[in-house]
Amino acid sequence: MYKFFISIMTSTLLAGLALSPLQAAPEEGKTFNDWKVGCDENPDTKEKICHLQQLISDKKDNKPILMVAAGYLPGREAPTIIITLPLGVLLPPGLTLQVDDNDAIAFPFEVCDPVGCRAGVELKGDLLKQFKSGNKAKLTFASIQRKPVGLPISLSGFTAGLKALK
Repeated sequence: MYKFFISIMTSTLLAGLALSPLQAAPEEGKTFNDWKVGCDENPDTKEKICHLQQLISDKKDNKPILMVAAGYLPGREAPTIIITLPLGVLLPPGLTLQVDDNDAIAFPFEVCDPVGCRAGVELKGDLLKQFKSGNKAKLTFASIQRKPVGLPISLSGFTAGLKALK
């Protein structure tokens, strides 16, 4: 079911979340509690690109409503997280992300295409520490009706999964 969003992720991350030739890719489909390793092939270089992912679905109709993916950009120590939401979100307010009881950070949407709207943020410093030691994150955005919508993101397994990517 998450393959629908993998293509979105791949187009966003293809240029960035690549492994160096000397690194062994983690096994695709391997789970780290609530995170799963997803891998795709870069069509230009045929290189395997892996990332952690978590798919949140609507409990009523089981449709995907949030795809969170994390991985490493070449030459950077800190991972990047990419958030994909379906069309129909209000763009100007952007997103906020809060880990446990820490202060929320705000960031804008970057792009929308026919399958969803994406935003990304580099996990560095305190934010990375919060993700590694936290239990849950809350992503908040505005619906087209201008109402806040909060979605939970489990951080269970994030640290172990990130270590496997590195």
